[in-house]
Amino acid sequence: MRSLAIRSLAARRGRTGLSVVGIALGIAVLYASLAADAGIAASIDRTVHDLVGKADVRVESFGANGLSADSLAAIDDAPGVAVAAPALQRRTYLVAAVDDPGAAPPPVTALGIDPATEGKIRDLAITTGVGLGGTETFEALISQTLATASGTAAGGSITFQAGDGQPVDFTVVGIVAGDGPLVGSAGRTVILPLRTMQRIFDDDTVSRVDIVAGEGATPAEVATAIGVGLTGQPYVLSSPADVAASLRSSTADFRSTTALIAAVALFVGAFLIFNTLSMTVSERVRELGLLRAAGATRSQLVGFVAVQAFVLGILGSLVGLVAGFVLAELMAADLRTIASIPFERVDPSLSSIVAVVAIGLGVTIAAAIEPARRAGSIPPVEALRDRLDPTTARRARLRWLVGVFVVVGIAGLVAWPHDPGTTGLARSGLIYLVLFAAVLAAPLVVGALGPLAGLPFRTVLRLEERLARASIVRDRSRTTLTVGALAIGLAMVVAVGGVAHQSRLAATAWLEAVIPGDELLTSIRPIALDEDVIADLAAIDGVRRVSPIAIFEVARDGVRIDAAAVEGSDFLDDGRLVMVDGDRLAALQGLDAGGVAILPRSVAARTGL
Repeated sequence: MRSLAIRSLAARRGRTGLSVVGIALGIAVLYASLAADAGIAASIDRTVHDLVGKADVRVESFGANGLSADSLAAIDDAPGVAVAAPALQRRTYLVAAVDDPGAAPPPVTALGIDPATEGKIRDLAITTGVGLGGTETFEALISQTLATASGTAAGGSITFQAGDGQPVDFTVVGIVAGDGPLVGSAGRTVILPLRTMQRIFDDDTVSRVDIVAGEGATPAEVATAIGVGLTGQPYVLSSPADVAASLRSSTADFRSTTALIAAVALFVGAFLIFNTLSMTVSERVRELGLLRAAGATRSQLVGFVAVQAFVLGILGSLVGLVAGFVLAELMAADLRTIASIPFERVDPSLSSIVAVVAIGLGVTIAAAIEPARRAGSIPPVEALRDRLDPTTARRARLRWLVGVFVVVGIAGLVAWPHDPGTTGLARSGLIYLVLFAAVLAAPLVVGALGPLAGLPFRTVLRLEERLARASIVRDRSRTTLTVGALAIGLAMVVAVGGVAHQSRLAATAWLEAVIPGDELLTSIRPIALDEDVIADLAAIDGVRRVSPIAIFEVARDGVRIDAAAVEGSDFLDDGRLVMVDGDRLAALQGLDAGGVAILPRSVAARTGL
């Protein structure tokens, strides 16, 4: 029976190849999803370690103003604080790049640290050169990413704008591995002595303080003590777990989408396997019946189908793993270019390989159960027939469809990221149910759509069109499975592409709706309304209006919200800031009068306002 089963697969190489490709596609996407998820988790752990090091608590300033010297002293004096490492973070531009008449260059992020305390918190992983020598020197460390982009090496110099816009030269004494200890700076990081940075930016505050709890003190106790001491200005307390949760939430949509795509790909692969095995049983009814008449047992006929399923599952899993390795690397390369965190290299793990092979074989077995049962139940009298009873076959396919739907759904749950920051499981489950309902509804429309689908061929291939349409209507269950599998695959392609396209359109529309002008000019420091900058910009030929915008943060019930202050009159005539609720004219006039806020729809939903 084993040799007969293998010969049967070899005799129909096209159908067998499609089945292998189908299950391989599901395995490849599933493995790439698991590998990317593991890579993201490793990247987040690495990034959290780079960001907070040994710190147990982080205190950050809230709003535009940093933590004052009095606040820093209060943190130092708080009970349970063993190490307090302050840092000041500002954005600036390389002077050489600013003078370039070409496109506007990306900014660099300057991070001022106290070398004496920073070393007790984290290791900056200097690959070339040495660390900073003091708190007031004009020495700098730069990330490897910035060193490569700017062509700067250890021992060279780097010049960037200070707070007053004047160029300041620093000697690069060392290169820090990778993107450096910051997230969201695109790896363009400059690390300076804290006192020097405060002086050149004319800012005696700090952006944050990383704290190590002393012996016998817990992070919660330290946080409570700091809260008692810091009463004069707003601040935010966080822990390494909070930082990790925030990073995980930023990648949750990508991870959940890949899990959903993997489940759909497995569903399509399972259909192809079921169709291959069902066709084998249907085409060999006479042969299988004669085998029963010759003494073959029911278990032997079941084994005939089981061997075919096992071979298809093994081949599909092996091909899928190879394709999965390649797909995982492609996904990793893409993530490295778009992610806000440095993405770790994806290494094959034994647990992932075992998991996807087990799921692939499980889906294959689920697809083979019904054909195997039918093969084992063929009585010898069926040898006189050409095919099985179509009514029985339709019921069998419906049972199979429900069973595989459940199995693949379980596989999708296995691939789903299960950390607290992940959302969208209910939404993805609803999408999966909608696709399943579309497959079940296919029999209701197959008969009506058959004549329409045949119209392009009716005038040229009249006889062939009639035969094809009759075949489709004769066995609607098989047609349903074929149409359903194709519909699901195409629906996912269209949906993913459509969502990506709509996201780009939405981002562009949002930018056009909220920016009251044609060009957006940003500054490395806040600009006072009484400065000459606004007047100088307004005096440029072709400039009709200059609209100042102030960016800051607010908080409500512990929820941090990005906010912007604008002049409402600038939006009156250009039609931007479309209101979905409330009177637009009254709202914009209220902004200039004071005491009025306009909320984005997402913020209103999040805060319940």
